[in-house]
This record gives sequence, C-alpha cells and structure tokens, in this order.
Amino acid sequence: MASEQTPLSLDEELQADRECTRILRDFHTHLIEQNTDPIEAGSLAQGADYFLRDFIISACRCSIFTPHRDCVKQFAGHWYIVNNLEPSVEELQPVLQGVAAFYAFLSRRHEVDAQLAAQIQQDCADIEWFKHRLDAFWAIKGDGYFQWRADCPLPHSRS
Repeated sequence: MASEQTPLSLDEELQADRECTRILRDFHTHLIEQNTDPIEAGSLAQGADYFLRDFIISACRCSIFTPHRDCVKQFAGHWYIVNNLEPSVEELQPVLQGVAAFYAFLSRRHEVDAQLAAQIQQDCADIEWFKHRLDAFWAIKGDGYFQWRADCPLPHSRS
C-alpha cells in the first residue's frame, strides 16, 4: 500500500482498507503498551480510523502513507462539515487528536516522513482555524457557499 499512490479499483480500495485496519490495530496496541488509558486509546484509534478510511482512502482515494499536504485542513475544514448533520468542534477535536497521534506513530516507525507527521500535528492542533471554518459555514447566506468552498477546496478524486 505504501508504494501505491491511488487505489484505482474496488479491489485495490478494499485491500487498502484492510491494510489500514491492520495498522490501526497496531496503533491501538502500541497505545495500550504505552500505558494509555484503554478508553483514550480507543478514542484516538477511532478518530484516526474515521479520517483515514472515510476521507483519505474512500473520498480522496490516496494512500495513508502519502496524503496530500493539506489533507487535515481539507478534512476538518470542509469534508467533515458538509458530511455531518451537526458538525461541531467538540466532536472534531478528538478525531484530530487521533489523527495527530496516528501520524506520530507512523513517523516513529519510519513509515511516513517526519516533516509530514509534523505538518499533520500542527494542522490538527489549529482548533481555532477549524472553529472559524465551522462558524463561517453556519453564517453562509445566499450563494456564499461557493466562496466558502473555494476558501478550502477538497482535492479532486483520483478515481
């Protein structure tokens, strides 16, 4: 999976999903071995799972090892908002904590570039930016959605 840029078929996407599940289990096990509270470990793994399988693999159709540079901002500042009935910073924050912890884990295992992991951690910590995006979404009037969308566009699907 690490060498593939984009799953092109359903079989490849399913294989990427299976591989992602295996790595998420490794991540969860690692957290438990590091004496992370089991409920917190589960929450971190669940947050990473949502980001990886629903956004990176399914929506973006790219490898979890080589996501696009702005993936976190596109996820939390656009995709998450329009794909949830009641998006909230309170619901989003634990997801972002899981994403940051997961990419730190992959970086320690030398499965992703340390600079990518650092960028992802920095973006995940920028809760005020996400709050601004969410507030701007709820304040949309008329055809303002088009500008809101343009301010943080989603990547084009590579399918």
